[in-house]
Amino acid sequence: PRSAMSNQGAALWLGDAHAELVDTWRDADDSAKASMCLELVRAVSRAQLTASDAVAAVQRVAEETEESAESVGTRSGDHAGENGTTSVGSSKVDGGLHGSTIAGLLLDAVWVFTCSTDWQEEAQAPADTAEREDAVGLVAALVRELVASGKVPKKLALERLEWDLCEAAGLVRDGQYYHRRTVRANTTRLYTQPKYNLLREQSEGYAKLVAELTTFDSSTDSGIENALEHVRSLIGHFELCPNRCFDLVLEVFERRLCDAGFVQVLRAFDVPKLTDILGFKFQAHARGNTLVTPQSLYVLAALLLKHEYATLEGLYPHLSPADDAMEAEYAAVLKGKLAAARKIGVVSLAAKPSDSVAADTARAKSPAAAALTEEAKRSGLTAEEIARMRSNQKIGLLWGALQVHHWPTARVLLQRFRAVAPASVSHVGLALSKHIAARLESHYRAISPMSSTPLGHAAADAANSTRPVFVRVFDNPEGMLPDEHVSEQSDLLRDVFPLAEFLESSLFDKPVILAKLIRLVRHELEKSKPESAAREACLRVLRRVVLPSFAAMDGNCGMALEVWSTLRSLNFGTRYGLYRHLRHVLYERDHTLFVRRYSALDATKKVMRRLSTENWRQHGRKLAKIAHCSAIIVFDYVIGQLQTYDNMIQPVVDSLRYLTGRPL
Repeated sequence: PRSAMSNQGAALWLGDAHAELVDTWRDADDSAKASMCLELVRAVSRAQLTASDAVAAVQRVAEETEESAESVGTRSGDHAGENGTTSVGSSKVDGGLHGSTIAGLLLDAVWVFTCSTDWQEEAQAPADTAEREDAVGLVAALVRELVASGKVPKKLALERLEWDLCEAAGLVRDGQYYHRRTVRANTTRLYTQPKYNLLREQSEGYAKLVAELTTFDSSTDSGIENALEHVRSLIGHFELCPNRCFDLVLEVFERRLCDAGFVQVLRAFDVPKLTDILGFKFQAHARGNTLVTPQSLYVLAALLLKHEYATLEGLYPHLSPADDAMEAEYAAVLKGKLAAARKIGVVSLAAKPSDSVAADTARAKSPAAAALTEEAKRSGLTAEEIARMRSNQKIGLLWGALQVHHWPTARVLLQRFRAVAPASVSHVGLALSKHIAARLESHYRAISPMSSTPLGHAAADAANSTRPVFVRVFDNPEGMLPDEHVSEQSDLLRDVFPLAEFLESSLFDKPVILAKLIRLVRHELEKSKPESAAREACLRVLRRVVLPSFAAMDGNCGMALEVWSTLRSLNFGTRYGLYRHLRHVLYERDHTLFVRRYSALDATKKVMRRLSTENWRQHGRKLAKIAHCSAIIVFDYVIGQLQTYDNMIQPVVDSLRYLTGRPL
């Protein structure tokens, strides 16, 4: 048993039988030698054996077993190197009790004894602090004598013993200093998360990654799999930051929106982090004073939402501005437009033309204004719309969702932004109207008067063609985004008409789509029953879309006939209820109609000032042209003038000959 071996080892160290001690040491294995060294340390700590006597006994054992101090140092150094004990933090464990040299066994015995329960009991049992200090001093004296005699190398002692014992033995001056350094080294090596230093990273890895992303074959599954394997290999070989590589993939995808293979490449990364990375890109553009959020980023975000790689709930908080700020901005814009509309036709005698010309010239010379004008030319949008899109990323995301025909996201955003009239923004209204036109096409072909003609058949074949339609991305003219072909039969009353209600008055510059919508409404009214849900849906479209868009037009006689052919099928009360809603609600709420109201009123005033019995034919045509789409505004002013000037009755009556059925 080990206890018997330990007691025998202690007796051998304390006795005078040196030959027996040497024979026992020579015949013992490593475990028995370790036990004998531990008993030697205990005997020294109990003052049963002095440090010098212990060193002399060790010297006799070493000489008899032909172990010199030099061989001890060499073999212990080799042993430490093989077991990785050169590290300060792990040397006290890596050496263990497996060293075959007497120096290593002695140091391991001292370290185990200082960490054992026996040491704690013997160090804390004396009531007097001086006795504990004497016990520490005895063991420290043993270590000091071993190092001084050359039996134990100093370097090996520093590697395997605790710093407070090394300080007591005189091997170091400040044990706490080295203890702090050891803790700091272990923490840095084991617990500190590695950070990717951009200055340390090699640009070669990122260059090869970009080259791989821009040249891989995305048309086949094998090409995509090879690209994924190469991307993983580059990240591992060059130790690239995964998040930065993810951002590079999104950057290349943003430039190649028509390449559906990138959707598969995203599987190689942590997809749940994609929403945050995408949100940080939006925040970076929002914080920069000179940076403009590119429209390709909106399309990229919409594609990722469509393929369920990101969520609208996670991305929406990253977008700017806040909803309250959007409403405040819209109110300010609306207030400015209404104030400008009220000044139509008003001549200010106090205005200085030179001041306004100087202000316009200063704005034109501004670098920001020049950049805005250049971007407006490239994108086809107005400078005002570009400025609004620059500061409103939520409207831009809505536009992107409409571009990729992701209707669930577009519906949520349209419902949320109804108070700020998102369709009044030209690019959003254009994308929404194209989406509606694609859904209207199959229904309109069934009632189109040209569907039975050869030209109608050619148009139907073109509409049914599977050839993809491309929408140009403004910030990347070379990249083309394939538009989805709407092949399903959408329900007109359930899907198309509720979708069209978001357009409001934005169809005033899209007469083809408006004409198709009017004819479909007329067709549904003719076959619907009174008080039915279909009739109510048609009336809502007339009230919210058809009449506002028609009233915002500028003298379209053909559209006036289309609108009248639909309204005349309604009864008197319903028809004039629509007129009342247009006059008292829409003209006051819709800023497009508000501006149109004052411009039509100003044009009517100019005509009425020149109208007489001699020139009623010339000015009557002008009055009729204004009244085609703004009959309510024209007749309000004309009737007021006739009540004041009765001599105007005859020329006005003669001018009414040029009116169509709709104003009458």
